[in-house]
Amino acid sequence: MGPFSFAKKNAGAKTKNSRQPKKKNSRASSEYTTSTAYEKDSTKKKSAENRRHRRDNDGGSKEQPSTAVSSKIQKGKSKNQKKKKLDSDAADMELQKQLRALNVATPPEAILHTPPGPHNHHPVPPAHGKKSREEEPRSHKPPKDDTTSMKGRGSKMHSVRSPAPVVDSSLKIHSTVTPNSTLSTTDKWVGEDAAKSWLDKVDFGKTKAEFERLQMMTVNVETECKRWKSNGGLNQSTDDYPALDSNLITFENVYVNMSLIQVPLQQNIYSGQIPVKGNEEAFWKVIFDKRVTFIEIITDQESIEFFPNRCGSHVYHGTMFVNNRRVETASEDVHRFLIEVLPEGCSNSIICNISVIKNWNFESVYSKQAVVIKETIELMNFLTTAKDESAMVLSKHGAGRAGYFIALSVAVFQLNKAEEPSLYEIVKALRAQRPKSVESLTQYASLYTSLFYYIKKKMAKVDVHKKVIPNPSCPITKKVIQLTSVFTNALLAEVCAAAGRSTLTVIK
Repeated sequence: MGPFSFAKKNAGAKTKNSRQPKKKNSRASSEYTTSTAYEKDSTKKKSAENRRHRRDNDGGSKEQPSTAVSSKIQKGKSKNQKKKKLDSDAADMELQKQLRALNVATPPEAILHTPPGPHNHHPVPPAHGKKSREEEPRSHKPPKDDTTSMKGRGSKMHSVRSPAPVVDSSLKIHSTVTPNSTLSTTDKWVGEDAAKSWLDKVDFGKTKAEFERLQMMTVNVETECKRWKSNGGLNQSTDDYPALDSNLITFENVYVNMSLIQVPLQQNIYSGQIPVKGNEEAFWKVIFDKRVTFIEIITDQESIEFFPNRCGSHVYHGTMFVNNRRVETASEDVHRFLIEVLPEGCSNSIICNISVIKNWNFESVYSKQAVVIKETIELMNFLTTAKDESAMVLSKHGAGRAGYFIALSVAVFQLNKAEEPSLYEIVKALRAQRPKSVESLTQYASLYTSLFYYIKKKMAKVDVHKKVIPNPSCPITKKVIQLTSVFTNALLAEVCAAAGRSTLTVIK
């Protein structure tokens, strides 16, 4: 073998051996190229991030032109806001001076209650003076309330809210102004003109003569009160206080001393006697059948026995289940009960709201006129909202005190409708349906004095703290005070004369 062949053989081996590494180097080169490109991209990103970071650290000294313009605009706005704030503060100080000059106290709170109605809401600065800039809020989101108005931006914001309109409800004695308002002389009670006209005609001598004519009304018991007479054992009185057959309530051939009275109220009303022992089942059957859910009981007794007086207690009167679900004390002599009534075999009960006025003596009137007025308005409110339900007034005989309560309710209702009441006609209509209603001169004359009291309260004003303030300068109030004195003295004289201690009838 020559040297040439040996070299050729080595060259061939070298060529043969060099092919493998060549392929291996090709893959490595590709990987290196990819890695290098990735590193270049990463370097570019890091460089960009570093530049942004340096720019941020520099505080934006190298701003773009648009950013610089925006900064100037913001500075201009800030100057305008400061100027507006100074102007607003100056206006506030001027308003405070004006209020002090008028002796009007600025309220300590930011929210001021004003009477309902269209007003130009002018915010009033707080009485404690101007706050420092650190204490003042720079921004405030106004509440989602259409009745709230706010001050301009850059000053302390005070909201002025108007209270919700007062609903004309008979549940409460109406005042001449809204509860949240200050004293007002512009609001007028709807019954003011009717009350003034009625007061001009009132006279105690005339009142006494009216009662004497009422006493001349007679009833033929033998022909008009047969059922009452034949059930003497189920009446509180066997020889007095008759009930007419024409409007006596009947149910399943049971007897209950209860009459339906047609009155000029929102609906007719039942009047009856407190049931005697042994007649409770029949009484509750009628209550359930007529859906009587409002009962006013007038008594001089300490307790009522035809329903349980303790909350959670119940009793069975024959087939009638009577359950006391709630007891409330409205005042010293007024207690309220929530009584559930359910007949045997029935799944749906009714709930009776019962109010009991105690210490109301026979043939007399309750000493606190405000309590009686409030209860009459409770009755009228119920009659206004009741649909398929009825109301009842009970006293021992269902005549004198029950009749007084119903007559007063009618008179108050008519005044609130701007109608002039005639107490004589009201009581005459009651007696034609329930004999001996309003049975004494004391009760009849007290109808007048109770209306005097009601009118005086209606002519009073109510301040921001809901405190009733009399209005003695009002001509109607003066007339009411004068008539109250005359009727009270004359009535006392009549009572003394009946006892043989005086002959004085009328004091003027």
